[in-house]
Amino acid sequence: MKIKLLSLAVLSASLLSTVHAKAATMDLFTLTYNSTSYSFTLPDTPSPTSTGNGCIDHQGSGKDFCIDPTAVTVNSTVHNDYSVEFFTSNKGGGLEMFNGSDHTLLNMTGSQLFSSLVSAPNFTLGTFYLNGNGGDCDESSVKLVISQVPPVGTTSTVPEPSSLVMMSSGLLAAAGAVRRKFKA
Repeated sequence: MKIKLLSLAVLSASLLSTVHAKAATMDLFTLTYNSTSYSFTLPDTPSPTSTGNGCIDHQGSGKDFCIDPTAVTVNSTVHNDYSVEFFTSNKGGGLEMFNGSDHTLLNMTGSQLFSSLVSAPNFTLGTFYLNGNGGDCDESSVKLVISQVPPVGTTSTVPEPSSLVMMSSGLLAAAGAVRRKFKA
């Protein structure tokens, strides 16, 4: 009986030691336009604020959503007062970035950059080429890369060798206990 309890304890400990908590992931947006680079991170499933100056015009239309304030790095300089508005394909797709004084920096159309509803979007990873149609952006193409970045402080999902040894020994102990039960 003691061996069975010990085997069960070892098995439980080994399984628990390999479980890692999954934290929410962030998506990195990198836009390249002429010699200017814009980058910012957002949760992969953000909660739209819909309170940006640009979003008020279309609020409730189901064709766009805003995330603000958003910290945007422009050529190594961080700006904390930007808003980013994302459009559905019905509104031309793409996105618009504007600062706190409602000056449109980039207004680009192209692919819809998210799936699901505007109330619960999920960003699509990949490389997109958008067309400038306003703000400081002329008709030339803008390259946008959306990639996933693991949150700071997360651990690898690959178990360490010691965890694998502990799990294996627990499984062997459990198999031995079952074998002895059937032999008896």
